[in-house]
Amino acid sequence: MTLPGRLIIVEGTDGSGKSTQLQLLKTWLEREGYPVVSSEWNSSSLVKSWTKRAKKQKSLTPRTFHLIHASDFYDRLERVIMPALRLGQIVLADRYIYTAFARDGARGCDQEWIKNTYAYAPTPSLALYFQTPLDVAVERILSGRPELKYHEAGLDLGLSDDPVESFRLFQGMVKDVYDRLAAVGELTVVDATEPIHIQQAKVREVVKRVLSDYEYPAPIAPASETKVSSQFVAQPATPSSKPPRIRLQKQNMDGKLVVIEGSDYSGHTQQCKLLKGWLEAEGHAVYMAGIKRSKLMGEAIEEAKEDPILGSTTMGMFYATDFADELENGIVPALRSGMVVIADRYVYTLIARQLVRGRSLEWLEKLYGFAPSPDAAVYLSLPADELIRRGMHMYGQLHFWESGMDLAICPDPLDSAIRYQIALLTHYEQLIERSRFTTLNGMASPMNNHRRIQSIVKKLFR
Repeated sequence: MTLPGRLIIVEGTDGSGKSTQLQLLKTWLEREGYPVVSSEWNSSSLVKSWTKRAKKQKSLTPRTFHLIHASDFYDRLERVIMPALRLGQIVLADRYIYTAFARDGARGCDQEWIKNTYAYAPTPSLALYFQTPLDVAVERILSGRPELKYHEAGLDLGLSDDPVESFRLFQGMVKDVYDRLAAVGELTVVDATEPIHIQQAKVREVVKRVLSDYEYPAPIAPASETKVSSQFVAQPATPSSKPPRIRLQKQNMDGKLVVIEGSDYSGHTQQCKLLKGWLEAEGHAVYMAGIKRSKLMGEAIEEAKEDPILGSTTMGMFYATDFADELENGIVPALRSGMVVIADRYVYTLIARQLVRGRSLEWLEKLYGFAPSPDAAVYLSLPADELIRRGMHMYGQLHFWESGMDLAICPDPLDSAIRYQIALLTHYEQLIERSRFTTLNGMASPMNNHRRIQSIVKKLFR
């Protein structure tokens, strides 16, 4: 997708001087008459407060640290960066996806997984890396900070109990990633040890070349073809093509993972509660899991849903962060202790929702590939009109997200809900067709389905 705007980003370790250089560049561009929009890492008005709260509680693992910052990025991408680029403006970004490559890579996240998370980020017109010797960068930070922050110093990694030494070691790891990116040509190196005005002069010369063919205003670029496309006419796989398979991690833990899937109002929660009661009566310890259950993101998702222009990819990343936190702090510990984990919906729901919203199966499969595979899985199947009737009966109204209104399918809420649910059910069915799911008729009596689920789960303990 060709965009009329220009995206210029700066990267570097803490203390490299990149922010100073970007501010000088912004001042110059504005005086030259260019339309400039700024964006900073970890600055989303929607996500920043939740990130700050999680950091203060020291509850972030490397995986959730990565995903919550990705949520922040996609919120800024959907609200600020892409609209500005489509309008033909110049976006100056103080840190971009390479910050995730460096920091999350230093925290042990797989680089291919990181790159997949940010696969929908546009390639910068210019990516500047302000390269600084480690000792110089560390000295600059220490001379201007009375106290190092916990994550800033990498204290979450256990590198050293001394904040200064931990900071030095962590920044060295971050710098190594940046240097590798520069070596393969992904970043343009600027010597950050030179005087500030010399650096700025060199930056402006490079930027002039990037803007040599720039015109403003330009025709507004069309939206990405993935926004609302063929997902609303999705067809079951033909005999010559196989439905997609979601490959999850085989779990070698003592417990059992049982997943109950289904669209909203299919009765999945009721079946989970019945199953929990029966298992506990049989003497099994049970842990209840589900989407939007984590302490980290549960409230954040509810708050985000109130935002009328929240982007669908941002919402998807919120749910991915929530799932990762629930997995690492609830599901996995329970499985390791030998408990039965009942998941009131799992990654299949999260993937189906994002498939309807135009994300690719390959991207989603890689994003959620860290999830353990269920030992038993049940899908409750109901037609779209019945699901909508149940929702109206329960709440007396249609809900924005459950009706697909964020996708602007059509102006009528009921028509939107029907078309959205049909598309969602198509993706559900294709996802489970090649997985180890048992499909039950959601129109049957709850007790009949409960007995069917009992018989499935009993087999796990033979």
